[in-house]
Amino acid sequence: MSQHKRILAVVVAAVLTVVCCVSEVRAEMIFEHSGDTDPTTEGFTATSSPGGSADAGPPANWKMVATNIGYYTYPVVESDFTDPSGWTLTIGAKLVAANSDYEAHVRLKDPDNRFEIGLFDGTGGRAKGAYYQDNNEDFVKLGTVDPTDGFHTYQILFDPKGAGLADDEASFYVDGKFIITRLRSQLEPNGGLQFLFGRAGAGSDTTDQQYSVVSMETGHHLVPEPSTLVLLGAGLLALLCYAWRRRK
Repeated sequence: MSQHKRILAVVVAAVLTVVCCVSEVRAEMIFEHSGDTDPTTEGFTATSSPGGSADAGPPANWKMVATNIGYYTYPVVESDFTDPSGWTLTIGAKLVAANSDYEAHVRLKDPDNRFEIGLFDGTGGRAKGAYYQDNNEDFVKLGTVDPTDGFHTYQILFDPKGAGLADDEASFYVDGKFIITRLRSQLEPNGGLQFLFGRAGAGSDTTDQQYSVVSMETGHHLVPEPSTLVLLGAGLLALLCYAWRRRK
């Protein structure tokens, strides 16, 4: 094998290695909303008039501007939560303004616990940021992300340990960056079977939120941090340039 072919082989191997490390092979998609597609055409149900409309972005997104309650639901069933590889919940969102009583959020309930990420804009007495809810139903901040400064990716990776419910873990990520892992016993025990995204609460304040992706799938599928992708791309470009120069 010539020198430049060996170098290109190394580049390809590096790409495949990074891809495998970043995300496992995709398993089953339980539900997915993507881009500026109307969620009601993707199996979601509009509840309490969420007032969504297509927005070309970038990125393309479903924009929801409404007052009072408005969200989209999906009919999850118990079998959605029993895959031994666990599951990943992903939301790509930008918050412009939240209702002062509550927030733009995604909520997933399995039969025993509630997994929720709420986005707040700093009104209503709670600091701006992304939050999860603990076993006391208190909001706990997820890092220092500002959900109003652009689109961010928020994820929950659920890992069933197999030794009993108490050992199950949920790990929270923002833009591919690990924030915290919590046991079931540390999360809100308000179970049931439910999924929704949008806005909950009450009042007359206007909420303005945009969703580029909302999905749940089996297995763990971490979306890498944007800066990681930039560094990876720069490194691969450098290797390709080196290989090209060696050919000359």
